[in-house]
Amino acid sequence: MTVRGARPRALLRALPGLLCTALAALPAAAVAAEDTALVQAFGSLPQVRGVVLSPDGALLAWQDAAGSDPQVVIFDIAASANLH
Repeated sequence: MTVRGARPRALLRALPGLLCTALAALPAAAVAAEDTALVQAFGSLPQVRGVVLSPDGALLAWQDAAGSDPQVVIFDIAASANLH
């Protein structure tokens, strides 16, 4: 897959806002008691911020704020492995 231009980067930047907007549109009454566990699990997912793609499209980097000390993660797309 070849990624060119700023469109994918703009999409990655807009994704959290779009997700929040979609979730805010759901009425609170629509969440049934059996769905409470799903909502809690969603809220406990790791927080990922600042996702960027390298100019050559080989690496992804982001800030993982899931723990008490935020970390920068660098991911090699071709190797499917974290570098840092």
